[in-house]
Amino acid sequence: MDTIKRILLIEDNPKDAALVKSILSKKGSMFTLDVASTGEKALEMMNTSLPDLVLLDYNLPGMDGLEVLQRIGRNKWQMPIVMLTGSGDELVAAEAIKQGAADFVTKNSNIVSTLLPIIQKLLEGGIDAYKSVGMFIPSQMNVLYVEDNINDAELIQRHFVKYSSHIHITWISDTGKVIEMLKSNVSIDCALLDLRLIQTNAIALMKDLVKTGYKFPFVVITGKGNEESAVAAMKLGAYDYISKRDDYISKLPHAIEMAVLKFRKDEMNQKLRQELIELNASLEQKVQTRTAELIVEISERKKAEEELKKRVNELQRWYDATLGRENRVVDLKKEVNELLKQAGKPPRYSNPESQEG
Repeated sequence: MDTIKRILLIEDNPKDAALVKSILSKKGSMFTLDVASTGEKALEMMNTSLPDLVLLDYNLPGMDGLEVLQRIGRNKWQMPIVMLTGSGDELVAAEAIKQGAADFVTKNSNIVSTLLPIIQKLLEGGIDAYKSVGMFIPSQMNVLYVEDNINDAELIQRHFVKYSSHIHITWISDTGKVIEMLKSNVSIDCALLDLRLIQTNAIALMKDLVKTGYKFPFVVITGKGNEESAVAAMKLGAYDYISKRDDYISKLPHAIEMAVLKFRKDEMNQKLRQELIELNASLEQKVQTRTAELIVEISERKKAEEELKKRVNELQRWYDATLGRENRVVDLKKEVNELLKQAGKPPRYSNPESQEG
């Protein structure tokens, strides 16, 4: 890091704030630290100037850490955020990751050794590439949930309302109405499909959706599945395949978040590959065009050189012929002078080699 990085710590406990300040002081003047004791104060500060990184405590007076995280997402402020949690708040930390936090650190005896490396990694560019291509998990998502088991559907919906309210679930039990619902231009970020449906199964439904041209990631859940079903689902575009075990519902929000994130990354990579193909094609066309132009230029230059050579030869012949005539005239003048001399008369040409008559 070449420049001093601004870190905003959102922490209401003076002892914890002093501990973080002490940890950062180990790197001397690499960081400047601002402290806000409430979420409201932190949002006010960020509205004026965004920091390079945020350290966010969960247990804050008034607005808690998750709500601050949601506000940051709604404002589209992009910077790495590290959630600080107390012991026993691991579920909260996991939820924070799903809502866009880059990492979390538990406030225990290990914070001294874990916090600084995480901060350095994020500030040294680990988050920049992630941000530059829009790879942040969306602050709000719409999920199509296809499930004909009412009990499972109600359990999942209650869980998302309570623990992952940023993910809006649209539940459909009748698979025949899925395409109809999608035709109403509803924005869907991910489809959560039960493998074994009464009318059909997730594999067949995925095939129909892919064939129809709908593009979003799939997460498949199943109470009874096998390797063949899992492989078929993944080949069709499923980003996860989850068995309905005791704790599967708590895993769904993270699975959906990761599916959306990976899907966006894949879409971005595909777009970049297409742009690269088009760029290569454009460059190849330019090379071919320039090559053809050079061939024409070389041909014309050869013709010009041949014409020049021909002209030089003609001039040489003319010069040789002219020089021969001049030499003959000089000889004749000398012969005349010699005859006059023999006759006892003065020479007619004082300078026979002169061009003057």
